[in-house]
Amino acid sequence: PQTLARDPNIGDDPLRTWQWAGYERVRASSNRSLALNDSRAALWQRALRDGGGLHLHGYWKYDWREGYVRVGAIERRGDGGGFDITFASDAEPGYPPADGCRFYALNALRLLDAPGEYYVSEGGRSSPVTLQTNLGMNNRLHDHTG
Repeated sequence: PQTLARDPNIGDDPLRTWQWAGYERVRASSNRSLALNDSRAALWQRALRDGGGLHLHGYWKYDWREGYVRVGAIERRGDGGGFDITFASDAEPGYPPADGCRFYALNALRLLDAPGEYYVSEGGRSSPVTLQTNLGMNNRLHDHTG
């Protein structure tokens, strides 16, 4: 099955278990920001700088209410102890994030790294996909401009 490019990736176990960031490595800073002590945020920071609209999908407070938010900024903290992630001003998570929430980053070209993943540009006109072939992984750009 195809999956929107994400990090962490879905597990390669037979059940394709979803992997998450957060848990004990995250604390809520405000209604629209998180402090994450996880090196994967450096990849997310680069993905955000590439442009194209990095998003987070997560369970911000309760396990029965998920939400998607667009990321506004990711900054390394001055103490070197992690990253501050701020939601975009127009992002509405549904509930403010809580300490220990779980989430993952998605839909950034830089996150395209596993078989069957795809990316949708903000204009929706092109979607690079990662295909598994007998020669290994190949990235292809499919232009849907019609």
